[in-house]
Amino acid sequence: MKSHRLQNTTKPRDCYPSAPPCHRTRPTHAFTLIELLVVISIIALLIALLLPALRNAREAALSTKCLSQMRQSGIAIKIYAQDYRGHIRRDVTNWVKPLLANDYIASGDGGVCPSWEPFSYQSNGSQIYGIRIEGVNWTQINPPANAANAIYALSLHELEDTRKPTEFLLLSDTAQYNGVGVTLTQTGQWQPGMNNPTRRHITHTRHLGAANVWAIDGHAESQSGDVLLEHEVRLWVGMDGMRYFNGAPSP
Repeated sequence: MKSHRLQNTTKPRDCYPSAPPCHRTRPTHAFTLIELLVVISIIALLIALLLPALRNAREAALSTKCLSQMRQSGIAIKIYAQDYRGHIRRDVTNWVKPLLANDYIASGDGGVCPSWEPFSYQSNGSQIYGIRIEGVNWTQINPPANAANAIYALSLHELEDTRKPTEFLLLSDTAQYNGVGVTLTQTGQWQPGMNNPTRRHITHTRHLGAANVWAIDGHAESQSGDVLLEHEVRLWVGMDGMRYFNGAPSP
């Protein structure tokens, strides 16, 4: 008896007109070296374009924080003066200490610009916003023998009576100038006016070419060099380390 092998008469799927086409795996396309280099170049270009904008945005935020802190410090100065017969006090380098000791401000950090070293209040207390010591009548109130530990008083009410409060600046962003460039410290003294080589404690335009300042009427603002000149500030140092007098570079 002959065996009959069954014949597979089933047609392949792709032989039927109504059947969907069969999917065949295609080789994956890989990036060539040139394509990778192009992508990397584009990313590097975008980073180069975005970084300055990001730095400026960060500095603008720090400048706003600095301005707010300076305004709060100014308010504390005015309240202190109201409580002490119109006078404010400082030692040789520090005007924040009396405010801090008597709870007019919560932290010494409020008297320090967050954009510049040391960034926070230090134990010696000298690296803070600069208070004007030039062209105002600070009077030593403790015995002259204690010159190293001298305490000075200034009549804020007298300034308000004799100066134009909206224009007379008492606080400023400052830096020490060593005759060559900026040393990396803020300074609690401020000498804004005369073009004198001994002037070491001067305005610092650290906020994108401007300095934050506080006027005795209570307002704070950011001022560029041209505006500083209108407010009796004739001497400042820029971020480039160059000292300027009346807007022109000065040795």
